Amino acid sequence: MELILPEGHTMWVYCPGSANPKKITGKKSQAMILAFNEVPDDDLDFDEDLIYTYGGELFTGIGYEESDGRRISEIQYVNGRQEGVSCDWHADGSLCEETTFRQNVLHGRRVRYDTEGHVLLEEEYEYGILRSKVERDAEGEVMDAFELKPGDPLWKTLVDFRERFKW
Repeated sequence: MELILPEGHTMWVYCPGSANPKKITGKKSQAMILAFNEVPDDDLDFDEDLIYTYGGELFTGIGYEESDGRRISEIQYVNGRQEGVSCDWHADGSLCEETTFRQNVLHGRRVRYDTEGHVLLEEEYEYGILRSKVERDAEGEVMDAFELKPGDPLWKTLVDFRERFKW
C-alpha cells in the first residue's frame, strides 16, 4: 500500500505501541510516497554495509519479527537503510524500546522501558555518536548519566559530521 502525501499536508505516523508519533510533512515540489510494505526480518537480505534488500531490490517498508503469534520487533527502512523509529516489545506486549535511525545510523532518541512503562534508559544520538544518556532504576532514581561536552574526544568528530552531512 502506498500513500501520497501532497505538498504542505501533514501526517502523524505511529509506531505500534508507542505514545510518540512522528510528524511527516509533504515537501515542496514533490509528493512524498510512504510505503507500508511489511515483511519478516528473515526475508530481508543485507550486505557488508548493512544495506537491506528484498527480492533483489532496495527495501522500503517495515521489517518485523514475531514470536508465538505476536510482534516482538519492527524496523523501518527507506531505500535499504534503517530510517525512522524501530520498536521492540516485552513478552507481555508492552513497549520495551524505541530507537531512532537516520540512514542506518543511530540519530535521535533511544528509550528503554520496563514492563510497567517506566523509563529505564534515555539516550540521544547524533550521527551515531552518543550525545547524552540517563539510566534509571525501577524507582526512577538516576543510576548513571553522561553528556558529551566540547572537550570530549568525539566532539570534533560530531562537529565534522554536522558540517558534512547537515541532517
